[in-house]
Amino acid sequence: MINNSPNNLSLKDYQTIIKSLGDLVTIIDSNLKIEYINEDSHLKLLNRSKEELLGVSIEKIIYYKDFNDFLDNFKKAIKDGERTIDVRFLRKDKHKLWFESKLKYLNEFEFNSKILVVSREITERKNVEKFISEMSERRKTEEIIKKEIEKVKEFTKIRKALISSISHELKTPLMSINGASELLLQIYCEELGKDAKELIQMVARGGERLEYLIGNLMDVSRMDYDKLKLEKSQEDLCDILNSCSREMQYQLNQREIQLHIELPNAFAIELDRIRIEQVITNLLLNAIKNTPPKGEIFVNINAGKDYVWIYIKDTGIGLTQEEIQQLFTEFGKIERSGEGFEYLDIQGSGLGLFITKQIVEMHDGEISAMSEGRHKGSTFIVKLPRKA
Repeated sequence: MINNSPNNLSLKDYQTIIKSLGDLVTIIDSNLKIEYINEDSHLKLLNRSKEELLGVSIEKIIYYKDFNDFLDNFKKAIKDGERTIDVRFLRKDKHKLWFESKLKYLNEFEFNSKILVVSREITERKNVEKFISEMSERRKTEEIIKKEIEKVKEFTKIRKALISSISHELKTPLMSINGASELLLQIYCEELGKDAKELIQMVARGGERLEYLIGNLMDVSRMDYDKLKLEKSQEDLCDILNSCSREMQYQLNQREIQLHIELPNAFAIELDRIRIEQVITNLLLNAIKNTPPKGEIFVNINAGKDYVWIYIKDTGIGLTQEEIQQLFTEFGKIERSGEGFEYLDIQGSGLGLFITKQIVEMHDGEISAMSEGRHKGSTFIVKLPRKA
């Protein structure tokens, strides 16, 4: 009786079986050198000849990122008898192809402890798996983004409600503070001592700052709910610029800044006077805050056929390109400190220029800023249409 047990198969028997397989088959010795390789079409796929591979280390045809994994499974196959691994083989032109490789430990007397590697090309399958994986990851990412957008929307809704509530709640007690401090200074000014008078004046100035901040918050709230409406009429732009400049005289004197205004006698344009006064005041305050004592500010206009340009230029701290990008954003306050910035007025909410931009755009205009860099001053330009 013939014993057909695999243990009785010779190397010749194995080679006969291998030739009938449709896979790339190699036998590798303990030094990882290829001792046998079949004449399979996969060998042609690798663009290599049988003679080029016999006696060569398997490392030469395995993609270097996969080799350690292959080596680890090679050792495990010796220990456990069999392993399966997906690995990339290299063509002669270094192009990579995926193969599913089954490693079988051969410990028969004729094989002297070698590894049989049976490999089948699966590049297309891997590409499909990669595509499915990427699509799955994309869907997960889209879901995450969608959830984050919902969170942002909810946060924005809460922020809008909070700004609206806070600005209105602060308005009533602030009126009492401003009214009381003004009354004390008017009625009891002569009876007050110097220290008491200075303290009340400090309260009054703080109240004015707070009133300005609350006004900005209320404007932002109106913009959020689309309740900020313009009331346009034919107005003298030169009169607005002169009026706003006069109102800034106290701040200018405090910092010993020279204001130079070069305007025509009159220039009529259709606009919301109160809101454009707010724009000019914000820009002048910004220039004063960022200009050192004894500096200069220049105001002038340039009229074209369809538009008028308002220029407010200072000799102050100047702006970097990154700061210019941040200027007109909501709460986009620019923080600067250290040597050379001692004279800066850093108080403010970062809402003034944001509101300024919104008002200008509501007039179908544009606003921009220019600067040659640090300590080279800044120029703010407001462009308004001459006709509504």
